[in-house]
Amino acid sequence: MQTCNECGIQKPLSHYHKHSLHALGVRKKCKQCACAATKKWYSENKEHHIGNCKKWQEQHPGAVETANKKYEKSQQEKKTKFVEKHLADNSKRETAQLITKYLMFKGELAVPDCCKICADKRGSLTAHHHDFSKPDDVVWLCGSCLGWVQKKYIKEQKVSGVA
Repeated sequence: MQTCNECGIQKPLSHYHKHSLHALGVRKKCKQCACAATKKWYSENKEHHIGNCKKWQEQHPGAVETANKKYEKSQQEKKTKFVEKHLADNSKRETAQLITKYLMFKGELAVPDCCKICADKRGSLTAHHHDFSKPDDVVWLCGSCLGWVQKKYIKEQKVSGVA
């Protein structure tokens, strides 16, 4: 805990920006006060700031374009990796969903009258797979229970270090 020099409120260290030179490793103003001070300074010095930016750009021609191209390239690489990982991770899921739809179409898999968890009979039910390698092994859940189960699954993955 640290007391903010601006507002005087004692807050956890997570409410302060990091600063390696200070004793606790954080700045003296909390994030909220620091952001407010920055906005105030900018509103009072907008023309001065814009002038400095233009002056810097004139002194460094092409630097902004180079930085933008570098950033776009790095983002494209990240996006490509994300898409490839998503496709690899979700191919089993999508296959299981297609097989489930096919089994429903053939009449080999029936939708029950109520949600497996809360027994709610209102609204539509969704097939939830615990294991995508078993597409016919589904639990039928309403929207709110499905959301709850998925959030619980994501938390478990983060705790176990899988996600």
